[in-house]
Amino acid sequence: MGGEMKRVFRRFFVKWKYRFDMGYQFMALLNLILLSITSSNHLKNLLHMANTYFVVGLTIAFGFVGVFGLGWFLDRGIRYMEAYNDEAMSRNPQWDLMMEKMDRILESKEE
Repeated sequence: MGGEMKRVFRRFFVKWKYRFDMGYQFMALLNLILLSITSSNHLKNLLHMANTYFVVGLTIAFGFVGVFGLGWFLDRGIRYMEAYNDEAMSRNPQWDLMMEKMDRILESKEE
């Protein structure tokens, strides 16, 4: 495998892992839902099934697809990481001080 092919594969892998990680941040909600499903005996009565393994397995699979889809939407749709970074910087007083110093340096260089 050539160097170009390795670079393309690495970039592809990093891009999709990045999206998955963004969606993974919301996994706590999915864990709560799955815990409710697996610990509930009412599901067996509601679905009239002896075993709910298939339903739980399907739920887990759909959960991972949903988490990945949410990560893709956050990345492509609303640029979540940029908005998150902007919000973090707006709450950081050190960032404001650093930007003021940079402005003074630029003004002194222009003179």
